[in-house]
Amino acid sequence: MSNSKKNKSQAGSRKQEESLEKQLKIGEPWIERSAGMKWLLILSLITAGYITWQLEPSLGFWEALLWGLGFGGSLWLIFYGMQWFRKLLR
Repeated sequence: MSNSKKNKSQAGSRKQEESLEKQLKIGEPWIERSAGMKWLLILSLITAGYITWQLEPSLGFWEALLWGLGFGGSLWLIFYGMQWFRKLLR
């Protein structure tokens, strides 16, 4: 490969790296908060439903529902715990 082609490819890759660095700033969120909250809500409901469905034959519906709500709620506890921890470190 000639030197001019190498220089052009290196310059192109540098431009891509610079644009990527501009897009992904350190400390910046990579998704919007509202989108993250929606995903967390969906994930916690799916987790609660799945745990309830799996435990219902052995524990009965109400006890399985409590376990499901506990697991779904634990995702929110982890989320808000990490928010508090991050705020504490800043």
